[in-house]
Amino acid sequence: MFHMFKRFIGKYMSHSSLSGNGGLSNTRFIMLFLLSFFVADHQIVESVSKFPMVLVISMDAFKPDYVDDCLTPTIVKLRSSGAFAPFMKNVFPTKTFPNHHSIATGVYPAVHGVLDSTVYTSKDDCANRSLIGYSYELYHYNNDILPIWTLNQLAGKGRHSGVMMWPGGEFAYGCKKTKPTFSQKWDEKVSYQERVDTVLSWFMNENTPANLVMLYLEEPDLHGHAFGIDSPEVREQIQKLDKNLDYIYQQFKKHSLDHLVTVFVVSDHGMINLDQRNIIDLNKYVDNSSYITAGSSPVLQIFPNDGLENSVISGLREARQKYGPVFDVYTKSEIPSTWHYSENNRTSPILVVAKEGYAFQDMYKNIEYLNKKFDIESNPRNKYGIHGYPNTLSSMHPLFFAWGPLIKPHIRLDPFNTTELYSLWAHILNLEIEHEVESTLNLTMLLSSSSPSISSTTEQQTQRNVTQSPGSITRQHSSPLWMYWFFGMIAVVLFMIIAGTILHFCRDLNDRSHAEPIIPQHHRNLLENQHLLVSDSDDEFKL
Repeated sequence: MFHMFKRFIGKYMSHSSLSGNGGLSNTRFIMLFLLSFFVADHQIVESVSKFPMVLVISMDAFKPDYVDDCLTPTIVKLRSSGAFAPFMKNVFPTKTFPNHHSIATGVYPAVHGVLDSTVYTSKDDCANRSLIGYSYELYHYNNDILPIWTLNQLAGKGRHSGVMMWPGGEFAYGCKKTKPTFSQKWDEKVSYQERVDTVLSWFMNENTPANLVMLYLEEPDLHGHAFGIDSPEVREQIQKLDKNLDYIYQQFKKHSLDHLVTVFVVSDHGMINLDQRNIIDLNKYVDNSSYITAGSSPVLQIFPNDGLENSVISGLREARQKYGPVFDVYTKSEIPSTWHYSENNRTSPILVVAKEGYAFQDMYKNIEYLNKKFDIESNPRNKYGIHGYPNTLSSMHPLFFAWGPLIKPHIRLDPFNTTELYSLWAHILNLEIEHEVESTLNLTMLLSSSSPSISSTTEQQTQRNVTQSPGSITRQHSSPLWMYWFFGMIAVVLFMIIAGTILHFCRDLNDRSHAEPIIPQHHRNLLENQHLLVSDSDDEFKL
């Protein structure tokens, strides 16, 4: 249909006569403009992926109780119109890197190896350990684990993934070292609107349109750390995020993507305020030259020097007696199994975990950094945001809601594990999962009846197939597309009829303007006989 219009316009232009000033007549110019506008708009529809399209948006540290009728009207509207849960159950520690990678892979930190923002390499002796920060190595403890964007990319057949600043998104994964078709590293200087516009361009790319995009937004985490969760600065960031979601919603409508893209909005963890008086200095009881640490408050990984493990443990437990029960000390074997944290070679021999509202001495450096970054005057009364505590605490729980063509309207879900999302997205995208995932709940209950079906799965499966009848994804997705085609063709036919009528009318007017003027008969008779009425002067006529 699109190519037919291109030929029509070309033919119309080639047969159009030029006006006296060398340009098209006004009528024809308007007609060509309208036709060109329709073709340009139709190109947008044709350039999207033939597969179901999913956008995942993460708003770092967005607490479910930030949602407010006045503060977040867009979120309230979108959440109530689609599906939502009061909260999700995230993974321990409740920090950004571990939780984003668990969302992206469907497994716990013990499996994917991203235990914190920094870890030590899994060497047997402390002397040869090296600290790993954000890097390829941090995200490749287990090369069998594939993020959802890699799984989608590897499925091929025209599938393309895009990763906008999602932690770990710029790295290659799998034995084929696969990267997403589109990716952009985190850069806080890039505005939300620029990020969204880029994401839209990925979905509408003429050659490789994305069918899965992961979008990361670093607020309100950044300002929450610096000013506390109840601060005006955080409220401003929450409002900004709400407006950004409205921008996404409006842009999707503008580009006819609102009936094609299913949107999931999540966060990775919550946050609480820290009173500086609740900072615990372990160095008062343990010589800091006898161990090294990885991670950050409120969870510290402690690696004693060779032969000093017993003395370090003794010192830490003495500190706990002095301070009271404001933190816990675990050997690796004592770490609660429900945290899914200890079964990893990167896990430290000792783990100290502060109670809610407390932190360790490393927090002093963090405060110094935040004061400098945000130009905050140092004051012991300042409140700073913190997270990382056990995932059983309600203050650490993250946000979830979704809307779009595949989501049932007005659905409230019970809280579920963030690791469940991987299977849901694989189901929607018709992907075969290649590693064992932590999922016992079938989240397809939130999908509309036109969505693809999924077979029942169990946690013990080593390979989980998302089974569907051949072409079921295409049918699910093609239903609204065929509606667009059907009504679009009707609109096109009507448009051409109206255009032809207008063109015929304009030509008729044009022909009349060049015809002999119509003169009433009695006037015509006078004009025809006026040569018989000659005055005394040969230069004048007398009627």
